[in-house]
Amino acid sequence: EMISDFSLNVVNAKSVNLLHSLGVKRVTLSHEINNRQIKDLIKEYQKNTGGYPNLEMIVYGRQDLLFTEYCPLKKFNLCGKCKDQQYYLKDDVATFPLISHDDCTTTILNSKILNLIDDLDKISCVNVYRLQFTIESKEETKKIINQYLNKLNGDKTNYFNERENTRGHFNKEIL
Repeated sequence: EMISDFSLNVVNAKSVNLLHSLGVKRVTLSHEINNRQIKDLIKEYQKNTGGYPNLEMIVYGRQDLLFTEYCPLKKFNLCGKCKDQQYYLKDDVATFPLISHDDCTTTILNSKILNLIDDLDKISCVNVYRLQFTIESKEETKKIINQYLNKLNGDKTNYFNERENTRGHFNKEIL
């Protein structure tokens, strides 16, 4: 079963319709789509096709900020050390996790975690919620999965932590 990923940057009904027509069973929405745009996309899709789009949305995870062929660890003669421990880039404001790949390319992740756990009721129109784990430990992964399951079962706890989490563009538009 073919599922498109967020990197296709799907933000409108025309894109969803095209992907469905090409055999994509489920379309993952762009990180850049907001709540109003999701509702508009669904309305427009229904108007044009008479059907309901099969949509997926990433509701948890560190977003990719940059993919580079440069490995920052090489500069410090630490090539290969990324296999032993987690590394980060740090500036005056935040710490950005690095994912080093076997071919010495690097993905730099956002310092804050996309977390829409307290907004799930606003996006019940999306068919599938994706939790995207990157650097979380086994224990963190279990905890997060359980929080989402509890939330889906009616838990009213507010889990969003403004210091560590972001809602991305969910409540705002990109200019």
